[in-house]
Amino acid sequence: MSVPCRSCGRTLVCVDIKTDGRTVTMRSCTRCDRREWLLDGEPTDPIEAFANQ
Repeated sequence: MSVPCRSCGRTLVCVDIKTDGRTVTMRSCTRCDRREWLLDGEPTDPIEAFANQ
């Protein structure tokens, strides 16, 4: 599934990381360097997503 960047519309690169039965997703735009982090599909802060690791 392609996800467009909210800033520039370019397709985001998506990387899923499985940890402790949960999925952390990092979405990154190669044009404007915007990043989004999701924990099990919900927006999150990357520090919080990996805090208990």
